[in-house]
Amino acid sequence: ISDDGKVYTFKLHTGVKFHDGTDFNADDVKFSLDRARADNSVNAQKGLFAAINTVEVVDPATIKITLKNPQSSFLYNMGWGDAVIVAPETAATNKEKPVGTGPFRFQNWAKGSSITLIKSDTYWG
Repeated sequence: ISDDGKVYTFKLHTGVKFHDGTDFNADDVKFSLDRARADNSVNAQKGLFAAINTVEVVDPATIKITLKNPQSSFLYNMGWGDAVIVAPETAATNKEKPVGTGPFRFQNWAKGSSITLIKSDTYWG
């Protein structure tokens, strides 16, 4: 975090894969944050991203986020489910077939009844 509290530089884990086998990188983070804060965003918590001025890819494993002004709750806000990182390739279908990077991956959704998750074989943790 910069001395003025406006610039956050994140080093991402390398070798991380989405559950569909595609690579996770800084481009996915930029895509997700830009999508969430876009004028036409339908993100339920769009206000969480209002302080973001720019999102820059420094390299595949580094992202730099510059805020309009210091915001003490920024890191907390980035922990909300509405700040989830998605890949551009699967964003349109994530509503019914989510693809993530966590320890459990989506297997099935019986609408109105149940959701089945299974342990991920691509989890980096």
